[in-house]
Amino acid sequence: MTLDMSHLDISPQKLFTFSPSESKIGFLFIAICNNPDFAITPTRGIISDKPVKIKIFYKPTACITFRASVQVYLPSIMSTPLCFTVSAYTDPRL
Repeated sequence: MTLDMSHLDISPQKLFTFSPSESKIGFLFIAICNNPDFAITPTRGIISDKPVKIKIFYKPTACITFRASVQVYLPSIMSTPLCFTVSAYTDPRL
């Protein structure tokens, strides 16, 4: 699975918010990249009867093609992680 953040100008940020509402499910996000422009918050927690907003944040500071692999662990419902890739292309002409 790929989350495509499309073409981005330098410095604007792009946020995606997911609001799951399942009962008592623990989660853990592990981003496999070394880029300070990319973050996921919160990286861990418990989803209960109230939705939890999980933000995938990328604010480019350089002209690059960005790719990061992310693993999502849901230990109460599956033994192997879900994996997806986040990608974006930064272009100074945008």
